[in-house]
Amino acid sequence: TISYAAQSPWLRHQSIKENILFGYPYDEKRYEEVVESCALGPDSKILEDGDETEIGARGVSLSGRQKARVALARAVYAPTKYVLLDDPLSAVVRMLHSDIFCSPT
Repeated sequence: TISYAAQSPWLRHQSIKENILFGYPYDEKRYEEVVESCALGPDSKILEDGDETEIGARGVSLSGRQKARVALARAVYAPTKYVLLDDPLSAVVRMLHSDIFCSPT
């Protein structure tokens, strides 16, 4: 099986957490590793409801960089054998690239 992170991220009008889980069972350890690996921890800390923050039409608007990292986290969290990346980090600031690529997950 394959998960995919596109160059132009697509997110549901749900919480950040629901966008990352994408219907898969919640595994706290894996989830925390993925959030850390995709440099989403600082974003969760500044949002009032953390990763439970609703995004989209009914909620908060995320920046392009934040959307890209949430979409990447969704692809990485999925229990698939392969992760296909179509330049999902094009919107991410270069300084975050090393945070994401040097992470242990």
